[in-house]
Amino acid sequence: MIRALFFVALVFGSLGVQAWWAPEWTQRKTITLNTAAAGANLSQPVTDAPVLLRLHAGNFPQFLSVRDGGADFRVVGADDKTPLKYHIERFDPVAQMAMVWVKMPLLGAQSTEQKLFLYFANGAANAGDDAGATYDVDTAAVFHFNETSGLPIDSTAYATPIKSADLIANPASIIGSGTLLTGKAALVIGDAPQTAIDATKGWTIETWVKFDALPNSAVTLFERGGKDEFAVTVNGGWVSVTYRSVQLQSSAALTAAQWHHVAVVLGPGQLQLFLDGVSVGVVPVTLANLAGPIYVGGSADASGLMSASLDELRIHTVRRSVDAIAFSAATGGERNDAVVNYGGDESAEQATGGEGETKHASNFGIIIN
Repeated sequence: MIRALFFVALVFGSLGVQAWWAPEWTQRKTITLNTAAAGANLSQPVTDAPVLLRLHAGNFPQFLSVRDGGADFRVVGADDKTPLKYHIERFDPVAQMAMVWVKMPLLGAQSTEQKLFLYFANGAANAGDDAGATYDVDTAAVFHFNETSGLPIDSTAYATPIKSADLIANPASIIGSGTLLTGKAALVIGDAPQTAIDATKGWTIETWVKFDALPNSAVTLFERGGKDEFAVTVNGGWVSVTYRSVQLQSSAALTAAQWHHVAVVLGPGQLQLFLDGVSVGVVPVTLANLAGPIYVGGSADASGLMSASLDELRIHTVRRSVDAIAFSAATGGERNDAVVNYGGDESAEQATGGEGETKHASNFGIIIN
């Protein structure tokens, strides 16, 4: 009960905003999260959710006031006292664009009043990023695909390895930079204890994918333990999942040349497929423990190779809730504009606790352009 009250106080804060978090930081921006129907539309609270802040010249005209790489960024909770864990995926002062992931301890359902503060403009600050702490202990791997060379690196504290891949960097992806699967070889995530499927806890895998042209024969998005053990395939626009010979096909289709969020959730008793945050199929299954390497963009036998753009691949060692999947899809894609609202910049002298929202052009549209 005490822990729950602490989370509520941290997320919603008091009606009056505290004077200022730290005097060394001379500027801040108020950010409001919308989990009501017009935003993420959460029916239940979500804990420890990564929230994506998309900053650009339209909503953050202060790039020249920020230390190199966003070193003086700090994110503080609604109480204006509690620092939140965050990390910067991309910071480009020339293009005036930044992508910042923030861990929200609690996202309340159907709220338009959840605030956080982005502090900046401290010329003496050192970088405060903590990528590993941005994710909960049940998130076993997160690949942003923002590397300019070499194999992708897991952003979680587990450092889950990618063993091999044939990729081309994509600097204009749906979230900052992404990658392109060439269709020549699968991306192979090495076997690791933290990615194993525990039949008592469930398992979730999710990613953003875009096909320039939909495949006219089945290609493999995910595979583990063989094609009859766990496999996710795409044929035309239809997504199919096989789990221990149980078959599930999506009730909605992918569209060519469009980004889609695909998530597969294994839970005790059922398998559920999500497309763009919406359930498109569910079947009963008997969950079993499963380990081994995970193949992305092809099968272990080198069949089903696919050419497609990929971004933000995550693996969770629990059954993620319907609302957690919906929020992940909303904050990563075009609906981020409806979920994350940016107020104007202010100094300590201007901070009176009555910030009004400043309307900006579409964050997603500006960044993509």
